[in-house]
Amino acid sequence: MKLLTIIRRVLLLWVTGILLPVCAAASSDEGGVLRCIVIDAGHGGKDPGAVGNGQQEKAINLGVALKLGRMIEEGLPDVKVVYTRKDDRFIALADRSKIASDAGGDLFISIHTNSSTASSAAGTETYVMGEDKGNRNLSVVMRENAVISLEADYSSRYEGYDPNSSESLILFSLMQYAYQSQSLSLAELIQGQYAGYAQRGNKGVKQAGFLVLWRTPMPSVLTEVGFISNPAEARFLGSSAGQEKVAASIYRAVKEYKRRTDSRTLATEPPVETAPAKPTSPSTQTASTHHSQNSSKKQDDIVFRIQVKSSLEKMKISRTNFGSYVDKVVEKRIDGRYKYFCGATFSYQEALLLQREVRRTFPDAFMVAFRGTQPIPLAQALKECR
Repeated sequence: MKLLTIIRRVLLLWVTGILLPVCAAASSDEGGVLRCIVIDAGHGGKDPGAVGNGQQEKAINLGVALKLGRMIEEGLPDVKVVYTRKDDRFIALADRSKIASDAGGDLFISIHTNSSTASSAAGTETYVMGEDKGNRNLSVVMRENAVISLEADYSSRYEGYDPNSSESLILFSLMQYAYQSQSLSLAELIQGQYAGYAQRGNKGVKQAGFLVLWRTPMPSVLTEVGFISNPAEARFLGSSAGQEKVAASIYRAVKEYKRRTDSRTLATEPPVETAPAKPTSPSTQTASTHHSQNSSKKQDDIVFRIQVKSSLEKMKISRTNFGSYVDKVVEKRIDGRYKYFCGATFSYQEALLLQREVRRTFPDAFMVAFRGTQPIPLAQALKECR
């Protein structure tokens, strides 16, 4: 009966046009080059959010958001930054997602600060839209979603939402399902940077029914940057230096996410070289076997590899983890993560063939470029290899 109710509600949302824009955007934009990021500073105005240890959540969120936006504008000039708010004003949850949708955003990042009845609670966590099995994150969801009571028309605007109902959480998670893989990828990168770069506690990536995420037609995350109820974390988050550190962590994650997203898109485009080297069997390719095939001195130091896995912890190179590629895997530690690659070639065309083969075993595998031992943007590598 519950499943039938969910199906009926999904069909109703589809017919009324609420779900349709999300699905349409997923089909047309999935995997596209990252060009627009929407940054959402949670709470604001008459809604202070969590309060504790002389700090207000709305001020912390805004400080981190503005610093993050500045970093993206300076470090990724080809990416447009849109803010849901740039000052202390109240913005309804539904209006935040509308701002993101109207801007044509490719990514939505909602910044929040956590709170607990226990002053010892500490650490960061990042959420994506999804079913919270066992209601483990219900207290966080209810606190962040409680802002809708400040909206005069919330009962009609959020009709069908019940944070205590698994039905409604499943329903809303369906609307973000098309983007869940990308959202999880970004969330994992953010948590990795919190732990590795900022040296903050890592409470992991979680799923829950946040209203601010459910109608954003793009990969979306809500990140809790620390606990305002913890005196030490409140001091850190209330300081400009602390907010800068947190913003830099998110920026580093966004930069890596963009590199991966752009790489996947560019790797499916027609090759840019006009005189490709004659490819050999992709399964036996190595950088040394192709060095002599390329006469262009300009690309001698650029190598294309296929990344198959990434982890905060060192992985055992075994058949369990890498199947038939166990003897071809190379491990590299980059930006605080262990990354695993299969094969290497100086030829972009041969890398495309290798990527196609590797994806039969690792569907999410993608191409990356290196100059020497350092990764570089794939777009830059392709320009230099022309």
